[in-house]
Amino acid sequence: MKINLLLSLGLALVSALHALPTASDKKAIDNLQKLAGKWNSIFLASTVQKRVEDGGDMKFSINNIDVRGHDVVFDLDLQEDGKCIPYIIVANKTEKDNVLKFDYEGENTVYVEKANPDDHVIFATHNIQNGTETVVLELYGRSQDVKENAKKSFKKLCKKYGINKDYVIDMTQNSKCNKEKQ
Repeated sequence: MKINLLLSLGLALVSALHALPTASDKKAIDNLQKLAGKWNSIFLASTVQKRVEDGGDMKFSINNIDVRGHDVVFDLDLQEDGKCIPYIIVANKTEKDNVLKFDYEGENTVYVEKANPDDHVIFATHNIQNGTETVVLELYGRSQDVKENAKKSFKKLCKKYGINKDYVIDMTQNSKCNKEKQ
């Protein structure tokens, strides 16, 4: 009986893992160096809303991306207690194109979902913290005004990951850190 219970539990876990959406396998950009430079946060969304709300540990506003050899450096501001706290995250390139890894509030795998380096980039960060996965989607633009197709792509990815469209944060309107840069 215990063996049947364990087998059933194992099958349930495997089935659940296969049901989770995964990041796209297609190559969004051929050279991460093209992402270097100034960026603006446009949209932010998460499968766990409290992590991207005011005071959440994942409510970042982007300033700059720098690509240095095997590292991709994200110059960010973390919005905490009404203040914008400068924060640097160094992600490491992996053997897979368009996939980065870094440690922050757990283990993070970042996928470049879509990119037009002259206009926008969409990242999907899969964070594993205490055995729980959170997906954070970010749309960055070279300016505060990105092309409409970028916004549509972001909303389509929200649907893919099961994020309610009402939970999408417009960072151009709802980020103290973004407003301070203008």
